[in-house]
Amino acid sequence: YGLNNSIFALILPYAVSVFYILIFRNVITALPEEILQSAEIDGAPEPTILFRIVLPLILPTIMAFTIFTTVNFWNSWFSVLIFIRDQSKWTLQYLLRNIYTNPNLGGGVLDVVIDDPSNLLSQNLINAAIICTVAPILVIYPFLQRYFIHGIIVGAVKG
Repeated sequence: YGLNNSIFALILPYAVSVFYILIFRNVITALPEEILQSAEIDGAPEPTILFRIVLPLILPTIMAFTIFTTVNFWNSWFSVLIFIRDQSKWTLQYLLRNIYTNPNLGGGVLDVVIDDPSNLLSQNLINAAIICTVAPILVIYPFLQRYFIHGIIVGAVKG
C-alpha cells in the first residue's frame, strides 16, 4: 500500500484505539441522566447537547487520553525501526536510541542533524538529545493539567 518509509506507517496503526472507545463509552453512559433530560426539556437539539453539555463534562477524559496518546507517540521508536529506512524521516526518539546505543555517535546518523559530529563528546550529545526529547512534554503538561482539576469540579451533581 506504499506505507513503508512513510509517516502514515507511524500514524495509522494508532489512529483508533478500542480501549479508548470503551472508556469514552463508559464515561458518557455514566453522565447524570438528569442533566441530559433537562437540556431536552429546554428544547436543545442533539448537537447542542453534545457540544455544550456532554463534551465539557468529558473534557478531563479527553485531555487525559490526549496526554497518554501524545506521550506514547512521542516516546515510540519501535515503529520507526520497523517501517522507516530514510534517516531524514527518523523521529527524535529513534535518533536518540541510535546515538545512545552506537559508540561511534550513531554511525552516520548525526550527519542528518550535525555537520561535523567529530567535535562533540558522545556523552554531551546524549545528554543534549535527552533534554531535547523530554523538554516538549515538560512544557505541554502544565497547560493540560488544569483540565484534571476542572473535571473534578464540573462532574459534581447536587441532588
